[in-house]
Amino acid sequence: MMENENVMANETEMKTENEILISEWEKSIKVLENEVHRLRDENKKLEDTVKWMHDLIWELVKEREDADVEFEL
Repeated sequence: MMENENVMANETEMKTENEILISEWEKSIKVLENEVHRLRDENKKLEDTVKWMHDLIWELVKEREDADVEFEL
């Protein structure tokens, strides 16, 4: 009987350890998902900024061309 109790105790301990590991993995996944979301938001802001800069540069170039103003790079 004693051996059977030890086996059951070991199985219970393993289940508890597995539950702890799964819980830690779930926490890690949640942290990574949040980081991905943050990085996607940051990337969108950067893309918007680059688009704005691109449009502004071309607008300024067009204004200079329309005014026949020469400029040096």
